[in-house]
Amino acid sequence: MCLYGSVVRGSFNEESDIDVLLVISNLPLEIDLRIARVTDLKMEIKKTEIYMMLKSRRLPTLMSDVILTPEEVSSHQLILLDIVEDGLILYDKD
Repeated sequence: MCLYGSVVRGSFNEESDIDVLLVISNLPLEIDLRIARVTDLKMEIKKTEIYMMLKSRRLPTLMSDVILTPEEVSSHQLILLDIVEDGLILYDKD
């Protein structure tokens, strides 16, 4: 899980979203199944103290996520350009 964009750069405002790259092994090919899998994760995030703190301070809470398998990352290298500049790894299983 990698955070990138205006939130990491510190240039966000009330209308910004939170850009997140999720690299997940064994994702289904169907987009709707991928979305369902990540929706559960987002619901858990919304229960956290940090999410509530961001929301109470009117800071960005809308997540804009890109969901890829490790294999797909190599074919979507344009997004990696943003992440190389200002990406912040939040979780890395490996």
